[in-house]
Amino acid sequence: MLTISEVPHVPVVGNLSIELLSTFSDANRDADAHAFAAMMRHIKEVDGREHTVILIQLENEVGFQGGSRDRSPAANTAFAGPVPTELMDYLQQHKDTLIPEFRQVWEAAGFKTSGTWEEVFGESPATDEIFEAWSYARYMGRGGRRGQGRIPYTDIRERGAAQGGHHRGGS
Repeated sequence: MLTISEVPHVPVVGNLSIELLSTFSDANRDADAHAFAAMMRHIKEVDGREHTVILIQLENEVGFQGGSRDRSPAANTAFAGPVPTELMDYLQQHKDTLIPEFRQVWEAAGFKTSGTWEEVFGESPATDEIFEAWSYARYMGRGGRRGQGRIPYTDIRERGAAQGGHHRGGS
């Protein structure tokens, strides 16, 4: 089992790393799954009979302080690569019903149907947020847990969670 200092943290700008674990790390995903399973075993042990625990919020959406996206080598490779086909197909099929702020970002960049993240959505913090929403949704989907709640780009989150594991090959 890895300690918190052994798992990859998110580099955000230059050499600055923040206390946020990268969704592009299999070690992080595995540590997250191990910790969650241990917590659930503990809850069952201490509350298995009474059932006083009625809700557990697994995770909140990913966010960055000091930067706009994960800049680990794996994240940079994915960001410089093409927007996944399944996401582009979804966007085209749901163009008229996308969340307005998301649609506006895509529209301002020309409604492109393929290309890198910056080619499709433009060069801005909004593009970084779209990329992170997709990455986080895929991370949550890969572990068999579907992300809940609304983030600014719920369309991406829902699509990503349904597809599972885009930067780790799926499961």
